[in-house]
Amino acid sequence: MEILQALNHKNIEFTQRNCYNLRKFAGELRVTERGNGVC
Repeated sequence: MEILQALNHKNIEFTQRNCYNLRKFAGELRVTERGNGVC
């Protein structure tokens, strides 16, 4: 159970970081589509 929680936490961290990078990338391309469902 503890291992699963740790994995889940890492996964959430990765998703948030990925989301931030996607937003930054989208911002640079000026493609700021809201309601994309990614974040």
